[in-house]
Amino acid sequence: MTKRYFEFSEGTSNKFWEVWRDGTVVNTRYGKIGAHGQSTLKDEGSEAAAEKLWARLINEKTKKGYVERDAPKAAPAPKVEPKPKGATPITLKGKTVVVTGTFARPRKELEKLLVAAGCTVGSSVTPKTELLLVGNDAGSKLSKAQALGIATMTEAEFDALETPKNDTPGPRASTAEWEVYADQLQTNGDPRGEVLALQLTLEAKPKAAEALRKAEREAIEPLLTGALKDALARFDALVAKLKADENVVLLAYFTHPPVTEREIAKVEHALGVPLHASILTFFRQTNGLQLYADRRDRDDFDDEFEPVGEKYDKKAIDAMWRFSENFQLPIGLHIPTLSEVFLANGEGQLWFDHMTDDEETTFGRKTYPLLSFSKSLRPLDVHNGFYPVGLALIDNPGNPRVGLGDDHGAAWEDTKVTDFETYLSTVLKHGADSEKTVNWFQR
Repeated sequence: MTKRYFEFSEGTSNKFWEVWRDGTVVNTRYGKIGAHGQSTLKDEGSEAAAEKLWARLINEKTKKGYVERDAPKAAPAPKVEPKPKGATPITLKGKTVVVTGTFARPRKELEKLLVAAGCTVGSSVTPKTELLLVGNDAGSKLSKAQALGIATMTEAEFDALETPKNDTPGPRASTAEWEVYADQLQTNGDPRGEVLALQLTLEAKPKAAEALRKAEREAIEPLLTGALKDALARFDALVAKLKADENVVLLAYFTHPPVTEREIAKVEHALGVPLHASILTFFRQTNGLQLYADRRDRDDFDDEFEPVGEKYDKKAIDAMWRFSENFQLPIGLHIPTLSEVFLANGEGQLWFDHMTDDEETTFGRKTYPLLSFSKSLRPLDVHNGFYPVGLALIDNPGNPRVGLGDDHGAAWEDTKVTDFETYLSTVLKHGADSEKTVNWFQR
């Protein structure tokens, strides 16, 4: 069958999509216009089924704004220059990097990706700077870097370095590209394909959420492994136990829908490594959860806060945040979303401009440069203001060690460290008792 070629242009997005059928197999090729792109194939088992899929894919693409064009003549394969003898691949981990100019994405996003890759991001070019990430309209920083002989890198070169070494679409990929990827996973028998397809449908048809959510959770079940595969059930059991305790005021509790496979890919893309199975198992059940409870028998009990129940009540949560900034809630657990945990910027909270890597700090009996360590910190459990629980991406970003921050998170030297799975299992076992959690970290 003749190949059908389509293009889509909107703003800075210029993409192509091509499809053709070969017997029972439907082939697609897609990517940026001018690039070779990526290819997929799906064997439908019969020519009739392949014809049906071929027609459906074309219909979907045209609805999304793709316009059929004459296929361009194939460009010659790009010439790849051999690397100089003895050259080593560029690595970012451990480098001091400065960013200058304007880019296709916000500079803050680039800085987050650099920190996640193990870099220290500086604000000015100095003899200690090892790399300058250069955008358009770069000014004096570029001149100074060139005078000092500092290496430079463009955004395109940075993207090439940070691209995952698999076929997962990048964070800026279109929904159409994710749909093709979902088909590819399902063809290969990967259970993530069904989950991703359901989540893409949920995005397109939010009104059908109730029925689709049930199907989504059923599809996710084969992906849940290890000690946390029943974490949500254990959380629900804890809530039921607290509800039955007349001495407990259950202020609020709620969970969220599962994390999407697209968000997982976005986080792993930023980190440059896959997330540990236990972390994925938890967030695939709920993309964060909250539990706030007080005890009537404690000296500082304040009956101003009424129970919220299962629904999210912003006014009540804001009141509890003010309360928790100054007091230790006796029962609490607040795990933010996957992106908030791994990609949040802790500037002004966990790291400050006055810090430098000339100083050192310890975390779990290991010593790190202070600024780089502090920039790698991410809040994991933020249910109270005195003792935030955080993880440090500096050592093993895919399964980082978890510790306790003293004095509102200003110090992390004296904490015991553990891993995500052990932390959450222990907190649920202790009934989210704040004092027991703190004592466990400090012993």
